[in-house]
Amino acid sequence: MLTGTQTAIAKVIKKSGVKFSCHTLRKTFATAGESLDISQYKLKYLLNHSVSNDVTAHHYITIDTDQLREPNQKIADFLKEHFVASYAPNWISKLPKQGQA
Repeated sequence: MLTGTQTAIAKVIKKSGVKFSCHTLRKTFATAGESLDISQYKLKYLLNHSVSNDVTAHHYITIDTDQLREPNQKIADFLKEHFVASYAPNWISKLPKQGQA
């Protein structure tokens, strides 16, 4: 049985014919953030990576949710501009809306 995330990904793969994984999505998100010069620390927080082993991030840098909104939106806009508009115009609109089966 598939989990919610796996089910959603399976539906997108079926509709688009493009195979990918959660890891592929995270890697793409991080790469987009890096190309937009978003700080390594903000990317770590956005990806929910641990900063406990990073002395600078753990002890000296405080990042709150409000500071992550803008970089998150920049990455979303970048991905939308570069991928959705270029590769997915035919099938993206056919995907179920959030909350629909």
